[in-house]
Amino acid sequence: MDRHLHDTLTAWRRHLHAHPELGRQEQETSAFVQAKLTELGVPFTAGIGGHGVVATLRRGGSERSVGLRADMDALPILEANDLPYNSTRPNVMHACGHDGHTTALLGAAALLARDEGWSGTVQFVFQPAEEGAGGAQAMLADGVIERFPMERIFALHNWPGLEAGTIAVHRGPVMSEPGRFKITLHGTAGHAALPETTRDPIVAMGHLIVALQTIVSRNIDPMQSAVVSIGQVHGGSASNQIPTSVFIEGTFRTFVPAVRERLLGRIRAIAQNIAATFEMEAEVETMHGAATINTAPEEEIAGRPGWGCGVISNPARPARTSPISCSGCPAPMSGSATARCATAANCTTTATISTTRSCRPPPAGWRRWPSRRSVRTRRRSDSNRPTLAVMLALVASIHVLNTVPDEGRRGWSGQARP
Repeated sequence: MDRHLHDTLTAWRRHLHAHPELGRQEQETSAFVQAKLTELGVPFTAGIGGHGVVATLRRGGSERSVGLRADMDALPILEANDLPYNSTRPNVMHACGHDGHTTALLGAAALLARDEGWSGTVQFVFQPAEEGAGGAQAMLADGVIERFPMERIFALHNWPGLEAGTIAVHRGPVMSEPGRFKITLHGTAGHAALPETTRDPIVAMGHLIVALQTIVSRNIDPMQSAVVSIGQVHGGSASNQIPTSVFIEGTFRTFVPAVRERLLGRIRAIAQNIAATFEMEAEVETMHGAATINTAPEEEIAGRPGWGCGVISNPARPARTSPISCSGCPAPMSGSATARCATAANCTTTATISTTRSCRPPPAGWRRWPSRRSVRTRRRSDSNRPTLAVMLALVASIHVLNTVPDEGRRGWSGQARP
């Protein structure tokens, strides 16, 4: 990558970081992407599933086609950093790195537009509303697969926990299936000096919080993996008043549907039984996203570029919701594997290939509960943040276009391989 493109991508990422937008509100981000694609001379179609954009590059006579996908939305989080490109929007921040993902995909388009050494079609999919707002489903409903045929779709995710210059690719699921829960205990309010006249939901909730932490340690097979975490506790308005109700909100992560169902069953049972013990009622709301699905052939394709660097294995629990692909569609998100590459001399950021595929729509009850969160991210040198992500996208796309045999690929009829 030449210095000019390097500096350009850095400036683009910082601009996007300073101007984050929540899911389904990415109008300025989409306009920015469209403007940069125009500068690069890459044709595109806008307005796919809302603010989504799909750009297309074609070379040679090959009929092979792959997609590269990035997400564009930010999170409802207050940025507490002190940087010249801090978020300019209160309580909205690119805390998940989608500014880097968007920039990486623009960089991949820039590099592939210059490169004459490949043949086929690459679709650059800029997805809105990834953070639980149904952006992938909206693009699918708008015909993104039919209008822009792709044999496979490759995505990646930045990974600040790895050393700069590291590429992570591993076998099995890369991201877990996400889920949320909200539990409300309804008691009887009263004066704190007369607790016997009340049904105290705060005391009951204390027992419930502790009991929920036994699910993973006592109800889930130790050979499996799961997480249950509580992020919010709300109840009471005065120091001398026992409230009528208390609620908590939390998240869970699983890799296997059977584990998810077991975990959800235990959340409901524990909540209902603890409520009964304290003579009150429990209201339980749960919702979950798309399950991770991996097949051996796709796992090989995704892992091949990184295997030469040496393989390590460590599935990650942070989750991705609603990938643009589906088990009954012609373009699966492709498999996975984990490698630490010490030879990426030009890379100063980190990434993982995200390789799940599912067409399970978000449940009707999925919604974003009001919250105010604040984070301080670890300051990192980002002078070359997009480089690794761009190169990883290039490796994936060129590898599939040039090496996957015709008989091993998936057709566009929607018929899945065994």
